[in-house]
Amino acid sequence: NPVTTITFELAKPEFVSLNVYDLNGNLINNLINRKEASGQYNVSWNGLNNAKENVAGGVYFYRIDTDSYSATKKMILLK
Repeated sequence: NPVTTITFELAKPEFVSLNVYDLNGNLINNLINRKEASGQYNVSWNGLNNAKENVAGGVYFYRIDTDSYSATKKMILLK
């Protein structure tokens, strides 16, 4: 099964939101939405949406938001 791992690091405890979106900007999966301690994290996305259904292979975006950082990055899900 295809799995994508997203790695990020927190210098201090912060609230983290990590979401996956399709090309149209539709929310596909909310991977994290909570306060996390400082440290390095590896979060896996297994190609499922919030309803636990498989999504099609293709280009997706993930967005990470914390109190001090925001970024959107592209990823490709291959099946």
